[in-house]
Amino acid sequence: MNALDYMKNRESDNDCDIVLPLVGEFNAGKTTLINSLTDAKQLETAYTPTTSSVFEVHFGHSRCCATIYYRDGRVQNVEQIDSIRNQELKDILVVATYDTSTRIPSSAVLVDTPGLSSPNKQHEESLLNFMPNADAIFYLVDVHSQITTSALNFVKRMAYNTKPIYLIITKKEEKSLSEIGAMKNHIQKEFPNTFKRIATVSAKKDDISEFLAIIDEIQQNKKQIIATSNKNRCEIIKQSIVKYIDDIVCHTDSDTTINRRMQEGQAELVSTNKSIKNFMSNVEFDIQEISREITRKFEDLIFERLDYIVATKSGDYNLDAISAINTLSISLINEYKAKVLKSLRGSAQNDDFARNALLISRELDLPELDVHKFGLNMDLNSMGHDYDSKIATGVKFLATVAVVAATGIAVDDYYDGSELTSGETLSDVASSAVPSISEATGSLASVPKVGNVLISNQNAQIIGQATQFFDNASAQYERLNQLNQEIGCKLGEERGIVEGIVSLLTDRYIAKAQRRNAVRNYIENALSPEFKILIDRNTSIITNHIHTILSKSYEEKNSNLKVIREQHKTQHEEWVAKVDKLNRYKQLLLASL
Repeated sequence: MNALDYMKNRESDNDCDIVLPLVGEFNAGKTTLINSLTDAKQLETAYTPTTSSVFEVHFGHSRCCATIYYRDGRVQNVEQIDSIRNQELKDILVVATYDTSTRIPSSAVLVDTPGLSSPNKQHEESLLNFMPNADAIFYLVDVHSQITTSALNFVKRMAYNTKPIYLIITKKEEKSLSEIGAMKNHIQKEFPNTFKRIATVSAKKDDISEFLAIIDEIQQNKKQIIATSNKNRCEIIKQSIVKYIDDIVCHTDSDTTINRRMQEGQAELVSTNKSIKNFMSNVEFDIQEISREITRKFEDLIFERLDYIVATKSGDYNLDAISAINTLSISLINEYKAKVLKSLRGSAQNDDFARNALLISRELDLPELDVHKFGLNMDLNSMGHDYDSKIATGVKFLATVAVVAATGIAVDDYYDGSELTSGETLSDVASSAVPSISEATGSLASVPKVGNVLISNQNAQIIGQATQFFDNASAQYERLNQLNQEIGCKLGEERGIVEGIVSLLTDRYIAKAQRRNAVRNYIENALSPEFKILIDRNTSIITNHIHTILSKSYEEKNSNLKVIREQHKTQHEEWVAKVDKLNRYKQLLLASL
């Protein structure tokens, strides 16, 4: 049954209980008065605060017993009331005692309460929790005590200024009638219109007639008292509901709270964006330093390696150079990647946002970098050998003319290659051939100058001899070419021995210097800039990768904020509807108060 049904039933039931608590300071005689009205007389009394719980006393029952109601819902039946000890009662709502006495009507429930000035906070809590159930209040003071304003105001608050308060002065046997009369007059003067009635009692002498008279009066006015009490309870319920509504409205998310959350989320986004910019700025600076370091290292090492290649004999300068360039490039790109990764991890350790976004997400591994395959924009093998063929032809021609002019014998008779010794190389032949060629060409100088013979035109016989000389030289030149090829093949030089010798000599004295100069220019003007472009391209790949990861974390936060905005929009609409509904209820309640 809810509170409203309970109050409705009380007003329609003539036999409903009327609840009459006895309140006052400890040792005011509350328990003693109740014991004097019962047959069992078993409620615990003492000169110190003993009543820690609320005791309801119901009269007119068939036997004396009690029922203890606990806060957790447990119920305990007790046969011997005097076995109940206040100090042993814990977490009690109320103790209902039942007595066989008929001095009090069965519908009147007297309630023994803890003392007002008890130092135990639990006593005060028990009293305050019970008082809304009271229909009227008996305020007890003994003849030796003064009524204090603070104590009386406390009682009035418990009565909600509507319930009747009856003053009961106890221990009247300890004062004379005149003293008691003076006490009553003083109270009425000091606290006018406060007490419905004033009665004096002596529980020890069983002089309680004035108290019983008040009980009769209450019984006669029971309907009115209960109606007033119910009205008071309704007002309490209404005030409680109004307070509950106000608490709900105050503690429910409002626009201010929602806006604050949005602002916090937006501030976090701004902070995240700033962190990304700062971190990326530091990362780009560090990577640029690493890029410059690796580029300088490439320039130093590639010059050393290519210079070594062109300074030594090589079967294929182009192939060796390309291999050296690409091997070094791959090695330095891997070193660059390792240094960048180490730098990133160090920077991330000093930045909470980057550490969470990069390390915790396990996405710090760098992507595959661009490893460019370098070529060679020049031909090192042919460098310095542009005129080898012409020089070889000239040498062969001069040698043929010299031999024919000086000896008149055939090339086969002059040199057939039989003088080659086992294991002799082209370089050895070249070294020995240089003075022989010089000697042969020197003897050519002693040959009569053909031009002079022709110019003199003195002797036709001489002209005929000259013609025969050149025809013979031409035939010998062809034979020399054939012999040149045969000897060259024996020495592993398919072009011919003369061409091989010329190539060796030009390579030694001309091509090496040209290659060094060409390599230096190639490194400075083409290779180093191309490698720097490769490093810059990889720098861009890494920075874009890192920025993508950080931006992904930013976008996640932004997406979460959008979701929260939508959720809060819905919650706000629900909140507005809820507050409007509660305020309408509140206005209805306030209008009915």
